[in-house]
Amino acid sequence: IKDRAKNGDNISIGYSDVDKQYKVNTAQSLDAQNDKNSSIYNTIYDLIRGRLAGVTVTRDNRITIRGVSSIRNIEDPLFVVDGVIVSSIDYISPNNVKSVSVLKDAAASIYGAQGANGVIVIKMK
Repeated sequence: IKDRAKNGDNISIGYSDVDKQYKVNTAQSLDAQNDKNSSIYNTIYDLIRGRLAGVTVTRDNRITIRGVSSIRNIEDPLFVVDGVIVSSIDYISPNNVKSVSVLKDAAASIYGAQGANGVIVIKMK
C-alpha cells in the first residue's frame, strides 16, 4: 500500500484517500503535475477548460458540471483546495496545481448539501 501512495495511485475523496482501482466512475481526475503544457495556462480556469468531460468553464470563468443540479439552481460547484473548502479559486496559479478531481453524483454526497452541484477538489504542489 505504501508503494501505491508513493506512485500517486490514490485519489482524495472527502475525508480519506482511496486506491484508483476503487474510484467511483463519477469522479474524474486531471494530473496537472505531469502535464507538459501546464506552463501555457494563465489561470486555473484555463487549466480546467475543455479537459474534463462534463465540466464547462464559461468565458466569465463560471464552472458548471453537467448532470448536477440543485433545488436552489445555484450552478457553482463546491471548491476544496488541499482539504479546505474555499469560496473561489481565482487566486490559484496553474503552475502550483498538482491535480484536479471532479466529484459528481454519489461521489460528491460526502460533502452533503454543499456538494449538490458537484465538487472540484484541487491538490497543490
